[in-house]
Amino acid sequence: GYVIADSGKIMIDGKELGKDMDFPEGLGALIETPGFIWYQSGFENLRYLARIRNKINDAQVKDAIRQVGLNPDSKKWVGKYSMGMKQRLGLGIALLGHPKFLILDEPTNGLDPQGICDMRDLLKRLQEERGMSILISSHMLAELDKVATDFVVIRSGKIIEQFTKEELLERCRDCFQLRVDDVKKASVILEETCFVQTYEVLPKGI
Repeated sequence: GYVIADSGKIMIDGKELGKDMDFPEGLGALIETPGFIWYQSGFENLRYLARIRNKINDAQVKDAIRQVGLNPDSKKWVGKYSMGMKQRLGLGIALLGHPKFLILDEPTNGLDPQGICDMRDLLKRLQEERGMSILISSHMLAELDKVATDFVVIRSGKIIEQFTKEELLERCRDCFQLRVDDVKKASVILEETCFVQTYEVLPKGI
């Protein structure tokens, strides 16, 4: 199994990625802004990378491009792509070889609101249709809230906190304070009349 250690290292079955083992099968990654050959098409770019890995044929390259909503038969140079199309093609690189675990670094970086929405929908579809686990590194909490199920907070390369989406919602929910003369009576009213079960009694009748 994949484990993100407190040190920020990625451990796979007890071995450190990049030190004890090479890039493993079943893992795809996109590091913020991918590099492309600007005067080639999207298919030509991905086919070049596929040949380096030597295990991915042209049909799989085209499938990866279709998965991200681009046309694998388009002759348009990547240099003429919009930012959203470049991010999609970068994700296509990470999808080469049908990985089971995907690591993405700021996948919505530089995108306009519609591009962010499209990327979010694409990631949801990949997870639902292919059962893929996705690890996203981002500082955009409001956007992560729409796609993530679990959160890890990292500071200076160290994991300082982990929580589920449900726990995050519990922390961030709206609340209000009441100052009352009789805390016990107010508690009864909250529970029996207002059907409120989640409240906290603080000092000074709050």
